[in-house]
Amino acid sequence: MRSGSYDFAEPPVQQNIWGARELASRGPRVFAVDFSDRFDATAPADFRDANGRIVLGYANVARRNNRLIGGPASQAINHSLVSAEILPDSLVGKPWSLLDKAETATFRVVRAVADLECSGVFDSLNAYDNAVISVGPYHHILLLQSGRGRRARITGAELGAYLAYLQKTEPASYDGLLAANGAGFKPVVNGRINWQRDNAARVYNAMIKLQGADGAFAKPVSTLGLSEHFRGWHWFYRFSCAARTDPGFRLGYWFMTRLRLWDILGAEWDGRSMEDDRIMQTRPMMVGDVFRSELAVAILLRYHVSAPGMIIRRGQAAPLLRWALRKAGLDGHTARPRDWTTENESRLIAHLRDGIENGYEVRPGVRVRALKNWTKGHAGDLIDWPISQNYLYTGNPPRSRLGPASDNEALRRLSHDREFGFSLHSPEWGTPPWE
Repeated sequence: MRSGSYDFAEPPVQQNIWGARELASRGPRVFAVDFSDRFDATAPADFRDANGRIVLGYANVARRNNRLIGGPASQAINHSLVSAEILPDSLVGKPWSLLDKAETATFRVVRAVADLECSGVFDSLNAYDNAVISVGPYHHILLLQSGRGRRARITGAELGAYLAYLQKTEPASYDGLLAANGAGFKPVVNGRINWQRDNAARVYNAMIKLQGADGAFAKPVSTLGLSEHFRGWHWFYRFSCAARTDPGFRLGYWFMTRLRLWDILGAEWDGRSMEDDRIMQTRPMMVGDVFRSELAVAILLRYHVSAPGMIIRRGQAAPLLRWALRKAGLDGHTARPRDWTTENESRLIAHLRDGIENGYEVRPGVRVRALKNWTKGHAGDLIDWPISQNYLYTGNPPRSRLGPASDNEALRRLSHDREFGFSLHSPEWGTPPWE
């Protein structure tokens, strides 16, 4: 660990830190030296500096009521590797030039939301709040803490679900990150992933288990003390290195990011049916029938990541979405979404943004605030995406390896166009009924 001035000639101000709040200052920059060489085989060229140190992050800590709170964090501009940017090669498994139309649209939506969640890089992590370590394009959470002392409650969350998915699909990545370090899940049985699905909000979660003396992963992380273990610098380092060096860990997110899109767009609207001319029969109207553009879906995705119940409630479109449809003048039960135009989509987006930023009406003149946290302005950021890149990654001034928006199709503005399909077709899912 070196001081915040990054003068590597200075001696370390503290060494051998383990606990999340062992380092009580935000100033120093934290480095690691890995004697295990576990991550070397697939490490990129910029993984270590000339002295063998691995840049890791800083301690985002503060004092509140005479108690030190917070924990490790890493920022794109100060701690991320150039090779850790979320690009088609690292997320989809092929370069931009080989993506088809649906894949390019899907990648752009995912990347736009990732820019808001993790600054568009795999190795921007945080472990300083009640969400015990957030990782990945949507900053999936491993464990969620609520309450204090005897009333404390620990719940498994979406990063646990992703790791359970890797257990089945990328066992080497799962073993290297979790099982080799005494954490994991029971064995996969009959091909079933060790996660649970919240059907009301259409999200997935899993509680990570600790390994016992018999080798079984059976002890849940059920106390504050046990959960704090995963906030420490050693686990922060392991997750950071997996995000930087493990292709399986990265590529698995292409499934997980699209699964969320499937769950949002595939939710029923409100139980009503609609005529589908393609199959010559009626079927339930879905969120994906109403919102069909890159921009609209990116806004839904961003807020489903932040507050799932704001977008999907009881397995259907939440009140905010239904209000936006009514305000757009498109809510007649004889409406045919396939006949709607880009102008209709733009009205939907405008009212969706209004409901997010100013609340939606529950009766004339009475609005309910849909959101109260720091993400309130992100609908506007997505409308303006790609937003200023100067908090990102490489070069002087810093800019994305995708290139400037002026000459790169990947970074053009998100479209209002309803003539749009996502890359969600797969053997597991089949063909999306709303496309």
